[in-house]
Amino acid sequence: MHSEDLAAAVPLYKRALEISELKYGAISAKLAPALNNVGTTYQSLENYEQARVYHTRELEVWEHSSIQLVVYNSLVCVLCAEYLHAAAQIDWRSEAHR
Repeated sequence: MHSEDLAAAVPLYKRALEISELKYGAISAKLAPALNNVGTTYQSLENYEQARVYHTRELEVWEHSSIQLVVYNSLVCVLCAEYLHAAAQIDWRSEAHR
């Protein structure tokens, strides 16, 4: 998917999340897919701060239902991607100064 398509998907995924929250409540496990969609889309856009927000909230939702493994995996993926992105930026900057 192109970054323009991903960026266009964010408000749609957020709207789906809002609808789910109205229907199921703020801590229902049924919100997890919508939270994951928003978080994963932000991760694909390399907006790791926002990805972390949604995956962390997803984890909080799952903690209420005792199903956590999938969310931990998503959160770890965001943190790893954020680290690798930062490391690549540092490496690129050091190469540019040589």
